[in-house]
Amino acid sequence: MKLVFLEIKADLRNLLKPDSIIKNYSEVDSFYFSIPTRLSISDQNHLIKQSFLFFKSQFSVDIENHISIVNKREIGTKLKVAKELSWEIFFRFNRWIRVCDGIFDEDLDWFISGFSGKIIDFYSDDKNSVFLIAFSGDSITKIPLNHIQATINNISPFYTFLEPELIMPDIGPENLNVDEKKRIGIMLELTNFKNLSTFEKIESFSGLLKFWEDQFKANLVNPAEVRINSSDQSIYKLKDIPYFDERFGVWGTLISDIKMVDIPMMEIQEVTNNKFLSDLIMEYQKTMPLLLPN
Repeated sequence: MKLVFLEIKADLRNLLKPDSIIKNYSEVDSFYFSIPTRLSISDQNHLIKQSFLFFKSQFSVDIENHISIVNKREIGTKLKVAKELSWEIFFRFNRWIRVCDGIFDEDLDWFISGFSGKIIDFYSDDKNSVFLIAFSGDSITKIPLNHIQATINNISPFYTFLEPELIMPDIGPENLNVDEKKRIGIMLELTNFKNLSTFEKIESFSGLLKFWEDQFKANLVNPAEVRINSSDQSIYKLKDIPYFDERFGVWGTLISDIKMVDIPMMEIQEVTNNKFLSDLIMEYQKTMPLLLPN
């Protein structure tokens, strides 16, 4: 097995950046990443590159001469005193990843090998972890639009769930704005809005959610009576539209005699006293299952 190995001495440790992870290991002078042999050569080379980038990012000076690619068997006793860094230190919220070779997405009916994306949520228990990935615009454009249209069935094509062994750290798109324009362009193509001209100036998913937030706010002059999507059939008053996020969409503030709670607008089942708002929510709920994570 190949390792990307870093050796540092006291003078180099003094040049660590203030937020360097290596500062957490003051008694350790050697660090390494393992490059799994199960991966394709292309993926192994990608991890080697990411290892170099990570180590170099920890210092305020160029340290490339202190980094080497070695075989595990070659370094002997050095390995016993070195600290192995896990690839999962990269897998945090809003961090970019790349999908390993040979990965097929059954919902998309498409190989997603090499696709890039951003971690927007994760789930774990004592044994397993899984990450919710939002694909980059560049990745989504690799799938023909007619194929996406033929395969979607209330499952958003813009996201997937992947285990940590199926992903690698990545640096993300070179131009985030350009990539997001590609992504929102496909979103609008897939969505049958009543007036597409309204959306000509929307250049991001957050911009689309902001549009819906503004529409709801404009039509919530007085609190609306609503029922929510649950076994509780009580009447609540929709008082406010406080915010939106890219995980659950636009949120509303509900009040009753005993509590106040924020819920996603996707969970409102019925509006009883505001026909225009009711129609607006229905249009939103018909549109967003393709655009929000399921």
